[in-house]
Amino acid sequence: MPCKNCQYALSKDDLYCSRCGAKKIDEVLTLKAIGKEVQERYLELDSALLLTFLDLFRKPEAVADGYINGLRKRYMPLSNYFALAITLTGLLFVFAKKINPQDFVIPEASSSMENIMAQFNLVFEYQGLINLILLPLGALMTKLVFIDKKKYNYVGHLVWNGFYIAQTFIAVFLFSLIPVLLGADYFLITNLPTIPVLLYYVWMIKRLYAMGWWEAIGRFLLYMVAYIILVIGVMAIAGIGFALYLLATDQGQNISV
Repeated sequence: MPCKNCQYALSKDDLYCSRCGAKKIDEVLTLKAIGKEVQERYLELDSALLLTFLDLFRKPEAVADGYINGLRKRYMPLSNYFALAITLTGLLFVFAKKINPQDFVIPEASSSMENIMAQFNLVFEYQGLINLILLPLGALMTKLVFIDKKKYNYVGHLVWNGFYIAQTFIAVFLFSLIPVLLGADYFLITNLPTIPVLLYYVWMIKRLYAMGWWEAIGRFLLYMVAYIILVIGVMAIAGIGFALYLLATDQGQNISV
């Protein structure tokens, strides 16, 4: 019989199509079959999500190394996990802005301060996407910090840095959701876990490279120095661009007047 997905000829003993990987279906569609498909698609996804979340705390090297080495069924794929983290981060910001809009404005502020606050809010609203854009730079920095370690190539650094960012976003979401829904200050509550988030990075380095605490802390501090330099550089470029934008806007207004 042919594959229902790509029409490739299947033998009697085939369970999956060797061309496209689709499951062989030779039974009449029933409620039982639908229920089984739903269970395979969604309950297994839920279990993979939970296991990924738990094991990234317990043994992050198993998740990162497993993904790098081709393991896909046991843990949630990095792309899906990161997309989930970005979505939850954006939802938390939307909830906070709906519940406490006063936290996102400065009373009686000048127009320039309002512009700055608007830019500040924009960064928080799209922090997930911003971190996704900065991920290649972060992976490059860790590659340089661990230049003497050959365990991971650049793509490997992308993977474990990606899992770290996604994990911390999801953890902060879970920590902050109820307080934010109850009216807590968004900026305060989401920054409370900063120290645990940084300590988790040290723990992840220690587990990934099987090194001692002091060496992991030293590598982390070296990374932080590089990261701060990068952030200052990005902020400086953004500030210059924003200043040039304001200057061009003011000049345009003067010409029109």
